[in-house]
Amino acid sequence: MTGCVARSGAARQEIRQADVRSLERRRRVLLAVPLLVPVSMAGSFAVLRRLLGPRRGYNAGFMLYWVGWCLGFPMWAVGPRRLLQLLREGARPSPGDLALLALPVVGAAATELAPNRRAVDPKVAVVMVTTAVANAIGEELLWRGTYLEAFPDDVWRAAGWPWVGFTIWHLAPQLILPPRRGRPQFLVGAALVGAASARTAWRTRGLRWTLLAHILTDACGVRAGRFRLGRPDEDSPPAAPVTTARPPQCGAAFEQPKGPIGPSTPGPSPGARPVSVREAEPSIAEAKEDVMARFRTLATGALFLFGTTFLWFMPSFLGTGTTPERAIWSVIQLLVLATVIGYAGAAWGLHKATAWWRPLAIGSSIVGTVVLMLWWTAVSSISGVTNMAANLALHATGIVVLLLMLLVPSLGRDVDHRPAGEPRNET
Repeated sequence: MTGCVARSGAARQEIRQADVRSLERRRRVLLAVPLLVPVSMAGSFAVLRRLLGPRRGYNAGFMLYWVGWCLGFPMWAVGPRRLLQLLREGARPSPGDLALLALPVVGAAATELAPNRRAVDPKVAVVMVTTAVANAIGEELLWRGTYLEAFPDDVWRAAGWPWVGFTIWHLAPQLILPPRRGRPQFLVGAALVGAASARTAWRTRGLRWTLLAHILTDACGVRAGRFRLGRPDEDSPPAAPVTTARPPQCGAAFEQPKGPIGPSTPGPSPGARPVSVREAEPSIAEAKEDVMARFRTLATGALFLFGTTFLWFMPSFLGTGTTPERAIWSVIQLLVLATVIGYAGAAWGLHKATAWWRPLAIGSSIVGTVVLMLWWTAVSSISGVTNMAANLALHATGIVVLLLMLLVPSLGRDVDHRPAGEPRNET
């Protein structure tokens, strides 16, 4: 009898240890998702646009995002039953939190819905509402619910780090549908929306209130709704009429008079200006300039995002439940802040095409290497530190790749590419 009890206790202990290991694996994957989603979806949108065209590629990219990342991944990380519970949970937010949630809704209605209300017909309205519901549910589960469940006692990992990934991911669909007011302003808006939702979800311990605000905000997207249906942008100039011209003679085509060609309009007038066939076709150089500009924008976001991951070396991220008090940790915290600020400044310099962003990024990488060495030394005497090897390997690999791109001209020349006529900013 005693032997049976001992074997039963050992079996339960093994099950508990297996559960702990499984939880740690899921947590490690969750910490990588804010990096994986922007990178994977940027590549997906670029490939899908080339294969399917802008509109179908845009719709297919969001379907991949919703089904794969927003639904499939949270079901693996948390489980379907718990996900449904998180959507229904949430204490009543404070008046301040309600005001924060209402701010993005009011902003979206004032800047997107109200100016374009005449462009909304029943079909566009249905697309706006259905995609808003699908996107809001998926993103709240991915960027808020899974992290609240996995890190219930860590505000940075549960709210702050996924907020960074939520903000940067919005660069990916802009490869197909650039924002009307520019990428920086759009990212600031996405950051504000994400910050309000992250704060409220953390304080209320649920998604009920953030989900409602997210749906209302996304439902104001008139331009995206029309683009999904293939409708032209209301602000874009009307397309020029297509006419059938005579075959080009001597490598040139002639401008056509207005109206259809018929008996009353015999064709090109004698004084028509010859238009080169090369002028009539899209410029390959301009297309390359556009691709390089988008690549630089993605590189800017990746550099900033990589810098923020050095916050993982703060003492609060050790996962031991206690805060070490050795003097070396004060030095580590100062160097971590210097690294994060340095990478952020380098990312801004890269975005503005300055001459100093590259030296600043190299210096930040050197300081980051010192952080890795000091942190490794400090945690070697502490038991129970989670993800130590993964943390060191990820950042060491990132620093090596970044330094190679910064120091080897043939690897990083496309990052410094500037559109023709754009001067280098020396300040």
